[in-house]
Amino acid sequence: MDDEFVLRWENEYFPTFVSDMYAVAFNEYLGKISKLSISNLIFLVKNSITQTYFSIYEIRKGNNWGLKNFTDVEIIKKIIKTTKTNTTNNHKLVSDFLKIDLQVLNNDELIHLMEKYRRSWIRVYGSFCSSQPERTELIENELKEYLYKKTKSKNEIAEYLSMLTKPDKDLEFNYKGNLLFGSFDKFFKKHKIDKSLNTKKWYSIIKEDDLISEKRRKIIKFLKIDKNWLRILEQLHELSLLRFTTRLYWMEGLYYYDLFFLEIEKRTKVKFSDLKYYLFSELKTLLLKEEKLCKKELHNRRKFYIYYINNGKYEFHTGNSAKYLESAKIKHEYADIKEITGRSANIGTYRGRVKIISFTSGNKFSQEVKKMQFGDVLVTGMTRPQLIEACEKAKAIVTDEGGVCSHAAVVSRELNIPCVVGTVIATKVFKDGDIVEVDGNTGVIKLIN
Repeated sequence: MDDEFVLRWENEYFPTFVSDMYAVAFNEYLGKISKLSISNLIFLVKNSITQTYFSIYEIRKGNNWGLKNFTDVEIIKKIIKTTKTNTTNNHKLVSDFLKIDLQVLNNDELIHLMEKYRRSWIRVYGSFCSSQPERTELIENELKEYLYKKTKSKNEIAEYLSMLTKPDKDLEFNYKGNLLFGSFDKFFKKHKIDKSLNTKKWYSIIKEDDLISEKRRKIIKFLKIDKNWLRILEQLHELSLLRFTTRLYWMEGLYYYDLFFLEIEKRTKVKFSDLKYYLFSELKTLLLKEEKLCKKELHNRRKFYIYYINNGKYEFHTGNSAKYLESAKIKHEYADIKEITGRSANIGTYRGRVKIISFTSGNKFSQEVKKMQFGDVLVTGMTRPQLIEACEKAKAIVTDEGGVCSHAAVVSRELNIPCVVGTVIATKVFKDGDIVEVDGNTGVIKLIN
């Protein structure tokens, strides 16, 4: 049972170099910041979809680590401090990087800069992963039990937990730009890479919200929360906002990595689109020894590959090898499920029509957001900054991934709509047009018809 793998996230297609960086972040840097790496993980990339599978053993390890360490305020403070340092350093590195003329660097210098940039990004993402839902689930349950003893009401528990972990910030959603990229109009005139950012709403944190702060103070006073739990709540509250903003920093890092590929394309005559299917080690070999991947291997990687962290060792599979590993490790059975359960991220109940929006839909993503009707139930793998417009249309949000500190939790509280996160399989069980009832108080989603 422990070696069984379960689906945790689903994303748009990962080029090989992205899977490579994610794997190192999970398997190496995460262990440095939290003393517990994820050493059994599968990225299955097929049919323009990336699915991330965790072994049940790793999930249990993460839960137990979180229960032990997220009750230690000093450890949470260390994670917060490290994350802030890594995001600040990465943003400065990106800013400095944009001033460099890559054309004047020789191949060794270009590789050195790529490695420096890559490692910085891995530190940011590894910091982010140190407080993933797999690590906060048991401490959330402990907190709920503590609040239940105070209130004796499950509905009130969800409401109090939502308010106690909600950031004291107002958010602004718009198409014009954000705190990192600035004005998109000016940005795209300068950087001739992916311009899809200006088709999506992004957010900026604009000011403190005194009303939220006052409500939190009243709840703390009313419940007479003891000093130990109060300290933990304060750190989880700060962590919630930090996870929200850290996303922008690691997305910034991935975005500008394209500038390296444009430069390598000029030097090697390998197409930009092909370069993204090289591992980092293969990019170095390409630059130093002019060794290219064959057309068959590139075709196989585009069609289907598995990047497997097997007890801490990296394995890369394509073709029949990938098919065998998929059949041996992964199950795809979700039929006849009428009710699922997740974690309450914001209170309230709502019955409405399901709209599935997946980052795996590629170029159709923006079209799916436009098709969404006001009042729909947004069902997605996870919410991200690019999904803000869909969130604003929704009257409830349901995600496969997430916890009380997740992006979906923060956004739903800002929009004051019910939200259930961490269902794991919502996008597999439900389909467009289903009528469901979302209970943000209990974390239950029922299929009505």
